[in-house]
Amino acid sequence: MPSSSHHIILFVYNSFNDPLFKGLLLTYLKRINAEGTAFTFHIITYEQKKYALTAQEKESILQELKDQNIYWYPLTYHTGKFILIKKSWDFFNGFLKVLFLKIKTRSQVLLSFTNIAGSVGFIFSKILNLKFIVFSYEPHSQFLADFGLWNRNSLKFKSLNKLENLMGKQGDYIITGTQYLVNKLKAGGAKGKVYRIPSCVNEDKFIYNEVERNKIRNKYNIGNRKCLIYVGKFGDLYYKEEIPLLFKRLLQHDKKLFFLVVTPQDLEEIRELFLEVGLGNKDYAITYSDYERIQHYISAGDIGLVAIKPETSQRFRSPVKTGEYLMCGIPYIVCKGVSEDDIYAEQNQVGVVINDFVTVEGKTLMSKMNLLFGEEPQALRDRCRKVGIAYRGMGQAIETLKNILEGAVV
Repeated sequence: MPSSSHHIILFVYNSFNDPLFKGLLLTYLKRINAEGTAFTFHIITYEQKKYALTAQEKESILQELKDQNIYWYPLTYHTGKFILIKKSWDFFNGFLKVLFLKIKTRSQVLLSFTNIAGSVGFIFSKILNLKFIVFSYEPHSQFLADFGLWNRNSLKFKSLNKLENLMGKQGDYIITGTQYLVNKLKAGGAKGKVYRIPSCVNEDKFIYNEVERNKIRNKYNIGNRKCLIYVGKFGDLYYKEEIPLLFKRLLQHDKKLFFLVVTPQDLEEIRELFLEVGLGNKDYAITYSDYERIQHYISAGDIGLVAIKPETSQRFRSPVKTGEYLMCGIPYIVCKGVSEDDIYAEQNQVGVVINDFVTVEGKTLMSKMNLLFGEEPQALRDRCRKVGIAYRGMGQAIETLKNILEGAVV
């Protein structure tokens, strides 16, 4: 472990193999260190069963990371019965690991990823006198309340909401995804520095691939049908039953449309949603892809779906899939008021904006989609990718994050 490096402790409540962490923050850190900067990153994660790695895989990852000046400390994620006891144990283990790393490396900086880890990391930073950075700050408690997942009078909502507000006002460096939230935090009296970094994606990974497109389209017998693709989850912070219902309404106005779903959820459970609305399986396919190949599936599509409900708090959200769609050269469908995606879609003609999934008319939406489908395919792909790089290209994230870290370690 280089003694000359600036040591940064990262507290992450995701698993190492979780695409959200792996595709965003971890990729940024690798790119920063590839440029020869003098940082040593120490990453604490909480490993869930669904992202389980074999001992051999862990060993390979540890060595690869070490070569990049990154060290990984996996802890176990606990859930199920006796949840308060288990979460207290997670908190205690996390604190001990942060304390150990502070003593061992003499680090003065703690970076947390997203608000759940951020709220806990904020407490750690106060106890241990560490400079605090939160990456991907969003009002997560408001998200959960808006979607009816948490009661606003519940202890968990009030606790997280209180910590989020404290973190936003007192954190040393707040990194959030939209200018809307930058403005809100500054107006609310944030004492630290506030930065906008939307969910940026790796433009060298997410790129249109004609060969893979044809393979996947042949596999699912898509042929020359226009393909609407959805990459993501159903339910919770996303639409659920409304997704197959939306496709059914579209299919009534274009029998040649095909729907490709790529999801990490139980495939049979998702198929049931489609069967319940009376869709025939010749018109859709439901599958899973690991993170390494997801760009190939996106390449097989002609337009992507962003399935986020337009609740008030969602203007502060920055969906990862928007950037992935654009980088792979396809436009997207999004609800008005979700992130800054609606603005970019309309101003740059790289997407279709609707009010919501429930009231939109299939005929109207299909007409808007056909305007994009009517363009010369390569010209549309080129425009989407150009806008994608400007809006969600990783270069802007790397530069901003590197400057933040350099300022924090001084």
